[in-house]
Amino acid sequence: MRRGLLLGANVLCAATLGAQATPLPRLVLSRLTITLDSATYHDVATSPFLLGQFAAYVNATSSQSVPCAGVCLIGRHSYLEVRGPDHFAGSAGLTLASERAGGLDVILAHERAVQLPFDTTTWSRADSTGSFPALLRWRATTGVSTSQGFSLSVTEYLLAAAQRAKVADSQPDEDRSRDRFLTPLMLKDQLFAEITAATLAVPVKEIAVVRTRLLDLGVGVLDEGEGVVIPLSGFTLRLEPAWEKAGVRKLEFALSREALANPTYHFGPVSRLLFGPGRVAVWEF
Repeated sequence: MRRGLLLGANVLCAATLGAQATPLPRLVLSRLTITLDSATYHDVATSPFLLGQFAAYVNATSSQSVPCAGVCLIGRHSYLEVRGPDHFAGSAGLTLASERAGGLDVILAHERAVQLPFDTTTWSRADSTGSFPALLRWRATTGVSTSQGFSLSVTEYLLAAAQRAKVADSQPDEDRSRDRFLTPLMLKDQLFAEITAATLAVPVKEIAVVRTRLLDLGVGVLDEGEGVVIPLSGFTLRLEPAWEKAGVRKLEFALSREALANPTYHFGPVSRLLFGPGRVAVWEF
Protein backbone atom coordinates (compact mmCIF):
# COMPACT_ATOMS: atom_id res chain seq x y z
CA MET A 1 0.00 0.00 0.00
CA ARG A 2 1.26 3.46 -0.74
CA ARG A 3 2.04 5.64 2.23
CA GLY A 4 -0.39 8.48 2.81
CA LEU A 5 -3.17 9.70 0.64
CA LEU A 6 -2.70 9.56 -3.08
CA LEU A 7 -1.02 12.58 -4.59
CA GLY A 8 -3.87 12.77 -7.06
CA ALA A 9 -6.29 13.63 -4.26
CA ASN A 10 -4.22 16.63 -3.28
CA VAL A 11 -3.84 17.77 -6.88
CA LEU A 12 -7.57 17.52 -7.54
CA CYS A 13 -8.42 19.30 -4.30
CA ALA A 14 -5.98 22.11 -5.12
CA ALA A 15 -7.41 22.47 -8.61
CA THR A 16 -10.94 22.54 -7.21
CA LEU A 17 -10.14 25.16 -4.59
CA GLY A 18 -8.42 27.29 -7.19
CA ALA A 19 -11.38 27.06 -9.56
CA GLN A 20 -14.15 28.02 -7.16
CA ALA A 21 -14.63 30.39 -4.27
CA THR A 22 -16.48 27.84 -2.15
CA PRO A 23 -14.57 24.63 -1.35
CA LEU A 24 -16.14 21.23 -1.83
CA PRO A 25 -17.94 20.01 1.30
CA ARG A 26 -16.47 17.39 3.59
CA LEU A 27 -18.22 14.10 2.84
CA VAL A 28 -19.12 11.41 5.35
CA LEU A 29 -20.81 8.01 5.19
CA SER A 30 -24.59 8.11 4.94
CA ARG A 31 -25.53 4.65 3.67
CA LEU A 32 -23.80 1.42 2.69
CA THR A 33 -25.79 -0.82 0.34
CA ILE A 34 -25.25 -4.57 -0.03
CA THR A 35 -27.14 -7.23 -1.98
CA LEU A 36 -27.58 -10.77 -0.63
CA ASP A 37 -28.67 -14.11 -2.02
CA SER A 38 -32.30 -15.10 -1.53
CA ALA A 39 -31.76 -17.42 1.45
CA THR A 40 -29.58 -14.97 3.36
CA TYR A 41 -31.85 -12.03 2.60
CA HIS A 42 -34.89 -13.99 3.79
CA ASP A 43 -33.19 -14.79 7.09
CA VAL A 44 -32.19 -11.15 7.56
CA ALA A 45 -35.59 -9.73 6.64
CA THR A 46 -37.41 -12.07 9.05
CA SER A 47 -34.95 -12.05 11.96
CA PRO A 48 -36.53 -10.88 15.26
CA PHE A 49 -33.03 -10.31 16.62
CA LEU A 50 -31.77 -8.12 13.78
CA LEU A 51 -35.02 -6.18 13.41
CA GLY A 52 -35.82 -5.63 17.05
CA GLN A 53 -32.72 -5.97 19.21
CA PHE A 54 -29.70 -5.35 17.02
CA ALA A 55 -31.14 -2.25 15.37
CA ALA A 56 -34.19 -0.24 14.46
CA TYR A 57 -35.16 -0.79 10.86
CA VAL A 58 -37.18 0.67 8.04
CA ASN A 59 -38.11 -0.85 4.71
CA ALA A 60 -39.39 0.23 1.33
CA THR A 61 -42.99 0.37 2.56
CA SER A 62 -42.27 2.31 5.75
CA SER A 63 -43.00 5.96 6.31
CA GLN A 64 -39.45 7.00 7.11
CA SER A 65 -37.05 9.91 6.91
CA VAL A 66 -34.44 7.95 4.95
CA PRO A 67 -34.59 6.36 1.49
CA CYS A 68 -34.61 2.56 1.64
CA ALA A 69 -35.06 -0.31 -0.81
CA GLY A 70 -35.12 -3.63 1.02
CA VAL A 71 -34.36 -3.61 4.75
CA CYS A 72 -32.36 -0.78 6.33
CA LEU A 73 -30.69 -1.10 9.74
CA ILE A 74 -30.39 2.31 11.40
CA GLY A 75 -27.27 3.45 13.24
CA ARG A 76 -26.30 6.71 14.94
CA HIS A 77 -24.55 8.31 11.99
CA SER A 78 -25.30 6.05 9.03
CA TYR A 79 -27.31 3.04 8.04
CA LEU A 80 -26.97 -0.30 6.30
CA GLU A 81 -29.26 -1.01 3.36
CA VAL A 82 -29.69 -4.76 2.72
CA ARG A 83 -31.24 -5.69 -0.61
CA GLY A 84 -32.46 -9.02 -1.90
CA PRO A 85 -31.86 -10.83 -5.19
CA ASP A 86 -34.52 -8.83 -7.01
CA HIS A 87 -31.69 -6.30 -7.39
CA PHE A 88 -28.57 -7.03 -9.43
CA ALA A 89 -26.69 -9.97 -7.93
CA GLY A 90 -23.65 -8.79 -6.00
CA SER A 91 -24.39 -5.09 -6.53
CA ALA A 92 -23.39 -2.63 -3.84
CA GLY A 93 -23.33 1.08 -3.21
CA LEU A 94 -21.67 3.85 -1.24
CA THR A 95 -23.79 6.87 -0.39
CA LEU A 96 -21.95 9.81 1.13
CA ALA A 97 -23.52 12.84 2.76
CA SER A 98 -22.94 16.56 2.64
CA GLU A 99 -23.88 17.92 6.06
CA ARG A 100 -23.41 21.54 5.01
CA ALA A 101 -26.46 23.35 3.71
CA GLY A 102 -25.81 24.05 0.04
CA GLY A 103 -22.80 21.77 -0.08
CA LEU A 104 -24.30 19.55 -2.75
CA ASP A 105 -24.95 22.58 -4.94
CA VAL A 106 -21.21 23.24 -4.83
CA ILE A 107 -20.56 19.66 -5.94
CA LEU A 108 -23.05 19.96 -8.80
CA ALA A 109 -21.41 23.16 -10.03
CA HIS A 110 -17.99 21.55 -9.84
CA GLU A 111 -19.07 18.42 -11.70
CA ARG A 112 -20.59 20.52 -14.48
CA ALA A 113 -17.35 22.50 -14.71
CA VAL A 114 -15.14 19.41 -15.04
CA GLN A 115 -17.71 17.74 -17.33
CA LEU A 116 -17.91 14.40 -15.56
CA PRO A 117 -21.19 12.49 -16.10
CA PHE A 118 -23.76 12.41 -13.31
CA ASP A 119 -27.47 12.58 -12.67
CA THR A 120 -29.59 13.99 -9.86
CA THR A 121 -32.85 12.94 -8.26
CA THR A 122 -34.98 14.39 -5.50
CA TRP A 123 -36.48 12.05 -2.91
CA SER A 124 -39.80 13.27 -1.60
CA ARG A 125 -41.71 12.45 1.54
CA ALA A 126 -45.27 13.09 2.62
CA ASP A 127 -46.73 14.15 5.96
CA SER A 128 -49.97 15.70 7.14
CA THR A 129 -49.20 18.84 5.14
CA GLY A 130 -48.64 16.94 1.89
CA SER A 131 -45.64 15.92 -0.18
CA PHE A 132 -42.35 17.80 0.13
CA PRO A 133 -38.79 17.46 -1.30
CA ALA A 134 -36.69 15.90 1.47
CA LEU A 135 -33.37 14.82 -0.03
CA LEU A 136 -31.31 15.67 -3.10
CA ARG A 137 -29.06 12.97 -4.54
CA TRP A 138 -26.10 13.25 -6.91
CA ARG A 139 -25.07 9.95 -8.55
CA ALA A 140 -21.99 9.28 -10.64
CA THR A 141 -22.81 7.82 -14.04
CA THR A 142 -20.22 6.09 -16.19
CA GLY A 143 -19.82 4.05 -19.34
CA VAL A 144 -19.19 0.97 -17.21
CA SER A 145 -22.24 -1.27 -17.01
CA THR A 146 -22.23 -4.69 -15.38
CA SER A 147 -24.77 -6.84 -13.56
CA GLN A 148 -22.53 -6.56 -10.51
CA GLY A 149 -22.13 -2.82 -10.50
CA PHE A 150 -21.19 -0.37 -7.78
CA SER A 151 -23.13 2.84 -7.20
CA LEU A 152 -21.56 6.05 -5.87
CA SER A 153 -23.87 8.80 -4.63
CA VAL A 154 -23.85 11.94 -2.48
CA THR A 155 -26.97 13.19 -0.71
CA GLU A 156 -28.04 16.24 1.26
CA TYR A 157 -31.20 16.89 3.23
CA LEU A 158 -33.16 19.84 1.87
CA LEU A 159 -34.64 22.86 3.61
CA ALA A 160 -38.17 21.43 3.70
CA ALA A 161 -36.96 18.36 5.63
CA ALA A 162 -35.00 20.51 8.08
CA GLN A 163 -38.00 22.75 8.69
CA ARG A 164 -40.19 19.77 9.54
CA ALA A 165 -37.52 18.28 11.81
CA LYS A 166 -37.33 21.62 13.60
CA VAL A 167 -40.84 21.13 14.97
CA ALA A 168 -39.52 18.23 17.09
CA ASP A 169 -35.89 19.12 17.77
CA SER A 170 -35.83 22.96 17.61
CA GLN A 171 -32.55 22.88 15.68
CA PRO A 172 -31.81 25.56 13.06
CA ASP A 173 -32.76 25.11 9.42
CA GLU A 174 -29.06 25.04 8.50
CA ASP A 175 -28.52 21.78 10.43
CA ARG A 176 -28.40 19.05 7.77
CA SER A 177 -26.48 16.51 9.87
CA ARG A 178 -27.10 12.79 9.41
CA ASP A 179 -27.73 12.30 13.12
CA ARG A 180 -30.60 14.76 13.09
CA PHE A 181 -32.65 12.55 10.78
CA LEU A 182 -31.50 9.14 12.04
CA THR A 183 -31.72 9.58 15.81
CA PRO A 184 -35.55 9.71 15.90
CA LEU A 185 -35.64 6.32 14.15
CA MET A 186 -33.33 4.46 16.55
CA LEU A 187 -34.38 2.07 19.31
CA LYS A 188 -33.48 3.31 22.77
CA ASP A 189 -31.37 0.26 23.69
CA GLN A 190 -30.30 -1.14 20.32
CA LEU A 191 -26.91 -2.81 19.96
CA PHE A 192 -25.91 -1.29 16.62
CA ALA A 193 -24.16 2.03 17.05
CA GLU A 194 -22.35 2.49 13.74
CA ILE A 195 -20.66 0.76 10.82
CA THR A 196 -16.90 1.13 11.21
CA ALA A 197 -15.55 -0.86 8.25
CA ALA A 198 -16.61 -2.91 5.25
CA THR A 199 -14.93 -5.08 2.64
CA LEU A 200 -16.65 -5.49 -0.72
CA ALA A 201 -15.59 -7.43 -3.82
CA VAL A 202 -16.21 -5.25 -6.87
CA PRO A 203 -15.37 -5.66 -10.59
CA VAL A 204 -11.97 -4.10 -11.34
CA LYS A 205 -13.40 -1.65 -13.90
CA GLU A 206 -15.86 -0.41 -11.30
CA ILE A 207 -13.08 0.11 -8.75
CA ALA A 208 -11.16 2.29 -11.21
CA VAL A 209 -14.22 4.44 -11.88
CA VAL A 210 -15.06 4.83 -8.18
CA ARG A 211 -11.45 5.77 -7.43
CA THR A 212 -11.47 8.52 -10.08
CA ARG A 213 -14.81 9.95 -8.99
CA LEU A 214 -13.93 9.99 -5.28
CA LEU A 215 -10.67 11.79 -5.95
CA ASP A 216 -12.58 14.38 -7.96
CA LEU A 217 -14.89 14.89 -4.97
CA GLY A 218 -11.89 15.52 -2.74
CA VAL A 219 -12.16 12.18 -0.93
CA GLY A 220 -8.84 10.53 -0.09
CA VAL A 221 -8.18 7.10 -1.59
CA LEU A 222 -5.37 4.63 -0.93
CA ASP A 223 -4.24 2.11 -3.55
CA GLU A 224 -4.01 -1.51 -2.43
CA GLY A 225 -2.92 -3.64 -5.37
CA GLU A 226 -5.79 -3.45 -7.87
CA GLY A 227 -8.15 -2.52 -5.05
CA VAL A 228 -8.56 0.63 -2.99
CA VAL A 229 -9.09 1.66 0.61
CA ILE A 230 -11.37 4.63 1.27
CA PRO A 231 -10.83 6.13 4.76
CA LEU A 232 -13.71 8.33 5.86
CA SER A 233 -14.42 9.82 9.26
CA GLY A 234 -15.26 6.84 11.51
CA PHE A 235 -15.55 4.40 8.61
CA THR A 236 -13.16 2.57 6.27
CA LEU A 237 -14.29 0.93 3.04
CA ARG A 238 -12.08 -1.60 1.28
CA LEU A 239 -12.87 -2.48 -2.34
CA GLU A 240 -11.09 -5.60 -3.55
CA PRO A 241 -11.20 -7.07 -7.07
CA ALA A 242 -14.03 -9.52 -7.64
CA TRP A 243 -12.06 -12.17 -9.48
CA GLU A 244 -14.79 -14.76 -8.99
CA LYS A 245 -17.96 -13.25 -7.52
CA ALA A 246 -18.87 -9.72 -6.54
CA GLY A 247 -20.54 -8.93 -3.24
CA VAL A 248 -20.01 -8.11 0.41
CA ARG A 249 -17.21 -9.96 2.21
CA LYS A 250 -17.21 -8.44 5.71
CA LEU A 251 -18.87 -5.72 7.78
CA GLU A 252 -17.61 -4.38 11.10
CA PHE A 253 -19.71 -2.59 13.70
CA ALA A 254 -19.23 -0.56 16.87
CA LEU A 255 -21.87 -1.44 19.48
CA SER A 256 -23.60 0.74 22.03
CA ARG A 257 -23.07 -1.99 24.64
CA GLU A 258 -21.61 -5.47 24.89
CA ALA A 259 -23.72 -8.40 23.74
CA LEU A 260 -24.23 -10.86 26.58
CA ALA A 261 -22.06 -14.00 26.19
CA ASN A 262 -20.68 -12.87 22.80
CA PRO A 263 -23.20 -14.83 20.66
CA THR A 264 -22.90 -15.83 17.00
CA TYR A 265 -25.89 -15.62 14.65
CA HIS A 266 -26.18 -17.37 11.29
CA PHE A 267 -28.09 -16.01 8.29
CA GLY A 268 -28.39 -18.07 5.14
CA PRO A 269 -25.97 -20.87 4.24
CA VAL A 270 -22.73 -18.97 4.91
CA SER A 271 -22.92 -15.62 6.72
CA ARG A 272 -22.15 -15.28 10.43
CA LEU A 273 -22.60 -12.28 12.73
CA LEU A 274 -20.10 -12.59 15.59
CA PHE A 275 -20.15 -10.42 18.71
CA GLY A 276 -17.23 -9.44 20.93
CA PRO A 277 -15.04 -9.44 22.71
CA GLY A 278 -16.07 -5.98 23.83
CA ARG A 279 -18.40 -3.57 22.07
CA VAL A 280 -17.73 -4.76 18.53
CA ALA A 281 -19.31 -7.14 16.04
CA VAL A 282 -18.18 -8.63 12.71
CA TRP A 283 -20.49 -9.95 10.01
CA GLU A 284 -18.73 -12.37 7.68
CA PHE A 285 -20.16 -13.46 4.31
